[in-house]
Amino acid sequence: MGRGGLPARSFFELLLDQERDALLGAGRPRKWESGEVVVRAGDPADSATVLLSGSIKIHKTAAEGAEVVLALLGAGDLLGEMSALHEGVRSADATALEQVEGVVVPVSALRAFLGSHPRASLALLEMALARLHVSDLRRIEFATAGSLALVATRLVELAERFGVQR
Repeated sequence: MGRGGLPARSFFELLLDQERDALLGAGRPRKWESGEVVVRAGDPADSATVLLSGSIKIHKTAAEGAEVVLALLGAGDLLGEMSALHEGVRSADATALEQVEGVVVPVSALRAFLGSHPRASLALLEMALARLHVSDLRRIEFATAGSLALVATRLVELAERFGVQR
């Protein structure tokens, strides 16, 4: 586990080469430009996307109109798998922060992939549980930490995950 309970590696990095090839082969390549909406809250969740490059913010608009950033995803992450696997609708918007390349995998192909690759299913379960753990930790932090501590913690997490060493 990395800082804040997040996995040290992405979903894609947890897969074996043959699992990666099978997952990528199950979808179609797609590109998004900076600022482009990748998925919109309320839309049918009929696919998941493997992010190959770039970064995406997952966000919702609160009742009073403020944007709340729920997560940042980068290369190797899987976008939209939870909504797709429980045949729901998108729960939040996802917007490209820079040019993004990914592979869009239809939910039927994702289910078939997970059914034939149990190791990948376990990796997906581990990622979902890690996200749940982080969500719990953030609720505790929000209830107990001051604003400065919250901002500092997020900045460190972002630097560790997306920063570039020079």
